[in-house]
Amino acid sequence: MRTITTFIITFVMGLSLNAQSSEEENFGNNRLAIAPFMAYGSSSIDDIGVGLAYEHYLNPKVAFQSDVSFGLNNEMLQFMIGPKFYPRDHDKPLSYAISPVLFVTQAEEVIDRFFAHDPPASYIETRNHRQFGFMLINSVNMSITEQFYFGLEAGLGINYINRYDSNRLSGLSENDTNSAVLFRLSTGYRF
Repeated sequence: MRTITTFIITFVMGLSLNAQSSEEENFGNNRLAIAPFMAYGSSSIDDIGVGLAYEHYLNPKVAFQSDVSFGLNNEMLQFMIGPKFYPRDHDKPLSYAISPVLFVTQAEEVIDRFFAHDPPASYIETRNHRQFGFMLINSVNMSITEQFYFGLEAGLGINYINRYDSNRLSGLSENDTNSAVLFRLSTGYRF
């Protein structure tokens, strides 16, 4: 009886050690994510939208990321690229990361102007916005399973180039430095 008990305990321990080593291998080096909610704001553009992201893990503490976001109000298109640093390993059930990224934003804003003069007047102005800047994004990822995760991201940055051109007022353009904020909810798959 003692021999059978020892054999069963050894067999179960061997299975658990094998499962632990296979768990480490199941966290892939790539992550593909969708952001069903994204909010971006600066002094000249504010928009909510959706996004897609890809991340490649170079080692347990460093990754390379690229994100594309699509605005729903102002026809915004935003692209971000940069490294992502994990102070602890990325394959923990709860992981924190900080990522300095460069971003480019293109948006078209339609403004309906109304003037209460005598006679009243109104016109539609279209502004094409272009921004380039730097943002520092903090993110927290929670692993639901080995492959699926849920993430929250918040970023604060600066626009080095913030330019818009108007179709209504010729020669009007703004080119000033201002701040930008980002909030994003995401869920994704590791492979």
